[in-house]
Amino acid sequence: MKILKEEAELIVGEDHEDWKLVEEEIVDQRRWVTVFDGVFLHKPSGKHYSVSYEKGSTECQDDTEYFYEDEIDFQEVELKEVITKAWVAV
Repeated sequence: MKILKEEAELIVGEDHEDWKLVEEEIVDQRRWVTVFDGVFLHKPSGKHYSVSYEKGSTECQDDTEYFYEDEIDFQEVELKEVITKAWVAV
């Protein structure tokens, strides 16, 4: 789903009545910004969408711009159980 930048920033800023943040994960940390992957519920449709965005890393960082393109791609996602294997010390 393509969403205009202005509306996408309202969604990520949790200031849009039709959308709710469900999960947010840090995926990268740079000097001035933190990169997140977020999952949002679109209340009218009941569908979930994922999007990557940036937030300023310090309380003094005036970074209210989460996106740099004019249209943002929100990818529809669904929650599924995933089983993984990992090497652990014995």
